[in-house]
Amino acid sequence: MSGELVWRKRLSKTDAQRQSGNQTGDIRLTQARFERNGAVIDQTTYFRHYVFADGDWKTVSYRGKEDREVATFVFKVIIGEDIAGHFMMDVSHKPSGEAGQGNYTTGLRWGPTFMHYLLHREDVTGMDLEIFKMDNGEFEIRIS
Repeated sequence: MSGELVWRKRLSKTDAQRQSGNQTGDIRLTQARFERNGAVIDQTTYFRHYVFADGDWKTVSYRGKEDREVATFVFKVIIGEDIAGHFMMDVSHKPSGEAGQGNYTTGLRWGPTFMHYLLHREDVTGMDLEIFKMDNGEFEIRIS
């Protein structure tokens, strides 16, 4: 099965959940100098309206105010040559996080199962993460 490479990033300690202090539990889907059709992506819209557009997005409220949209996807995760498994992960999109400064607006929550994997089985700091949107609409994360 083939798919389209929709994003790539070198993983920092924070992305890999190895920083000192509290773990974030997610990876920020930033521009990361990723290009599509010869132009650098606009991270404020690209992930919500292109990569994950077909998700079942739900509005989440915080203190009675609509705060963000969240959709859940299943990702096949491959680390090196090994399939780590299939993991349910939430993608969260919060346009107000941009704050007129070009900040990231979308994040991928690792979820409890993959977080446990990152914390106790595999340090992926400094490795490259690639997200592929497969022809059947599923997603694959390759870390190498």
